[in-house]
Amino acid sequence: MRTFMLLWTTFVVFAPSLVDRAMLAHADSTVVHLIAPLHKIQASGVVVGERDTADGCHVLVGTARHVISSDTGEIRHLTLEDENGPVAIATAAADSGDAGAAVFVTPGRCDTNAYRVATVAAAGVERGQKVFGSGYPFGHKFFTWGTISEPVVSMQLTEDGPTIKSLSAVYPGAPGNSGGPLFDIFGRVVGVLSGGYPAAPALAFFASAAQLREAVGKLKGWEI
Repeated sequence: MRTFMLLWTTFVVFAPSLVDRAMLAHADSTVVHLIAPLHKIQASGVVVGERDTADGCHVLVGTARHVISSDTGEIRHLTLEDENGPVAIATAAADSGDAGAAVFVTPGRCDTNAYRVATVAAAGVERGQKVFGSGYPFGHKFFTWGTISEPVVSMQLTEDGPTIKSLSAVYPGAPGNSGGPLFDIFGRVVGVLSGGYPAAPALAFFASAAQLREAVGKLKGWEI
């Protein structure tokens, strides 16, 4: 038992150094910079799907609900941004409701592998679990480790039992980081940054992976 506890403690404490660097690089490459030029807003998102159809390539991006819609419910004009400027304009969009996750579809470039696609976790998270996140606070790429502080901020009862709607983590939020993904140590998306708490700037709130899946389920022809 002591040996198991020692190994588990070592793994948790030193997780950042034990995680596959190639996996970290892949997860980080799925994160995209979002711009809403008409509203002068910068934010973050994560590519969770890609589909090549008769009418062209389409990319599915997950983010926070407040990134894609204003207080009046208006869908913002969003673009993905790379080093050469805007590359695509958002089309269809859907959200998960109160928990704050959203997804939108945008034209892409499937033939050039312009975007890497992240895997969205199927299971929930646990208190103390090591996580890492990436985004574009103040328009600049950012990557850091964090820790789940309390996974059950709000719950939803479903046919499969209770589902975590949102969670919190010891993780620095900043303007422009909204919608950025939170990954587990296997590189799976467990949430997207949906808000913060001014009195505790080191604490951030995330809409869960379950809520991302709910939003995707509202878009015809898409699944993750």
